[in-house]
Formats: sequence, structure tokens, C-alpha cells
Amino acid sequence: RIWKEEERGKVSADGRGTRELTRGLVASPGVARVGRWISVPSSVREGRIWKEECCKARQLEPLSRLSEATNTMPYVDLTPIQCLELKAPTADFLCPLTANTYGLEFVEFRIRELDGRQRTLYHVKKPEDAAIEPIVDLPPELERQYRLIQYQFPADMLSVDTVGTSLVFTVGDKEVPSFRMIERHYFRNKLLKSFDFTLGFCMPHSTNTWEVIYSLPPLDPATRQEIIDNPMESRSDSFYFVGDKLVMHNKAEYSYVEDAATS
Repeated sequence: RIWKEEERGKVSADGRGTRELTRGLVASPGVARVGRWISVPSSVREGRIWKEECCKARQLEPLSRLSEATNTMPYVDLTPIQCLELKAPTADFLCPLTANTYGLEFVEFRIRELDGRQRTLYHVKKPEDAAIEPIVDLPPELERQYRLIQYQFPADMLSVDTVGTSLVFTVGDKEVPSFRMIERHYFRNKLLKSFDFTLGFCMPHSTNTWEVIYSLPPLDPATRQEIIDNPMESRSDSFYFVGDKLVMHNKAEYSYVEDAATS
């Protein structure tokens, strides 16, 4: 099944902006997302057993403790509403890899500019010889590499009004009744934009393509230049929920450079 979801209208900094969402089956090619594919030692890959149970969540902490400045608890049972109230990037990942009990895996991801030059800004695809089973157990030094991606975009992308993403993902043995993605984008701990998209039912053992159109908020010239001058200080948290259960959390960092080559 191929889904397309479009967002129109501006999203305010608190995530409460007006939106018009349209979603339906479309006949368009697939593509992919979050997380990078890294070289995992064979000792980690071999004999992997997929864990069906989520790790037990700790007692929920106040939201103020989840910000980058104060957070000391890596795993909390965060709800979508609380996620939309976060004021800064989290210091750590808020769920373990084992929280993904649905076997969700991102296998291809593309970012493209929809106005102006209409170019592909980023494209990554899972190698054919990569491990079949989702990775659920990694040493800490490899886990952060697996869950954090660093983008380098051309500086003029900060003036683009609309971008589109296309994500191809697979589902494991269990059906997914509702798949929701919340993205929070920050510069130096200031919330710049927030996006909230929901995909419907996904069948077990299915491959799905999710296309999203982002209407980006305008940046004043001073903020735009400051972002360019401070690479990797633009960050985002991507939270993925099945129902109200947080099953995946990934992070990204961004740099914007003059005449950057796109992937």
C-alpha cells in the first residue's frame, strides 16, 4: 500500500497551527527514512532473536526533566501530548530499541525540494546485504550512530517553502493499527517548527510507502544566517507512536553550507 499525506497551512512554534490533511492511496514510487545503516559486527548480528515484549517503562518524570539541559532518565513512557509540549531536544533517546515490538524498519528515505529547483536533497536506501531482522541490541557507542543521522544541506534550502519526503518501511509479524510521527525541530534549544502526521492501518509483513509534504515556516534573515554559521546546532527529535505507545525515537543534526552537494 502506498499512502500520501499532505500538510497545508503554517504550523506555529507550539505545534497548534492550522492544518488541512489529506490522505489516501496513491500510485507513486516509494522511498525511505530515519536512521542510518551502519556496519554491525557479526557477533551482534548472528543469532539475533526478536523480542516481542516492550521493555518496562519507568515512572513518568515531569516534562522539564526531558529537556537537553536537565534530562537524566533515558527511558520514559512519553505520550504524544507530552511530546508536543517539549521545549528543547531531549538529551537521550526516550525509548530503547526493544520498544519496537512491531518490527518496523525504515528501508529507504528521500527528501526533495518541491518548489524552485525541485531537486533531490537527500536519498538513502538500505543495502541489499544488510541484516533482515531489525536491530534491537547494540553497544551504546553503536546505538547512537544507528539512531542519529547528520544531514548536510545547501544553505539556500533555508529559503525553501515546501519540501517532500518519501519513506519506505516494512512491518513485522504484528499489525499496526495506527502509526504516528511527531517531529520537533530546534535551533539552539529554541523550537522552530513542529510536525504531526498520522498513517492508518498497516498489515503484518507489508512494505509501505509514506509520502509527506512539509510547509516550512519562514525564517528571518538573521536567524537564517545564524543557522548557517553554526552547523549541527540545528537538531530534531522524531518520535514514532503506535497508538499512544512510543515505539521509536530517532535524532538528527543539520548543517547548511554554500554550494553543498546533495545526496
